[in-house]
Amino acid sequence: MCNILIVDDHPIIRLAMHMLLEKEKYEIVGEASNGVTAIDLARKLKPDIIVLDIGLPGLDGFEVIERLQLSDNKAKIIVLTGLSAEIYVGRCIRAGVAGFVSKDNNLTNLVGAIKAVQMGFSCFPTTVSASMMNYATPVYDQELIESLSNREVTVLRYLARGVTNKEIARDLLISSKTVSTYKMRLMQKLNAKNIIELSEFVARNF
Repeated sequence: MCNILIVDDHPIIRLAMHMLLEKEKYEIVGEASNGVTAIDLARKLKPDIIVLDIGLPGLDGFEVIERLQLSDNKAKIIVLTGLSAEIYVGRCIRAGVAGFVSKDNNLTNLVGAIKAVQMGFSCFPTTVSASMMNYATPVYDQELIESLSNREVTVLRYLARGVTNKEIARDLLISSKTVSTYKMRLMQKLNAKNIIELSEFVARNF
């Protein structure tokens, strides 16, 4: 039997996944609502597959992936997220995950992804490359976004929601000064002359 660890900060999503996967005869060995707990449970429970939302508060999904890969954990990771596939699929592939499933699609797609990963395949959206060819996000903007680190994209995502420096600092477990440093770095990397231009970039892409 395949043992699965569910990691998502939304209780309703965790419940829906739990019910769906149990119905499919998978063993849910644990659930976590944040990155720190996820790493702890992954090390203790040794799941076969971890279903992980990368948009976690505090220690985000990419940091969880990196820390697990540096440990002796052999679990395959499938990302289940509501974040943009166009922006995040490439990052997930480079991070070494086995699959990517969008929450915007039917949750039953997760079952198909798990089955594919069990058989040794990877599972990523086939529509992403097509959407990129249609330039839903301007090509130049795509290149700029690709130049950002995962943490910088996370901060940018918070800015898109209009979150204050203090709130970003609290959620990401960093200081307000560090948030300000990220903002300055983002302005430099995205060629924004001021906060207004940075806000316009965010509005176009997030």
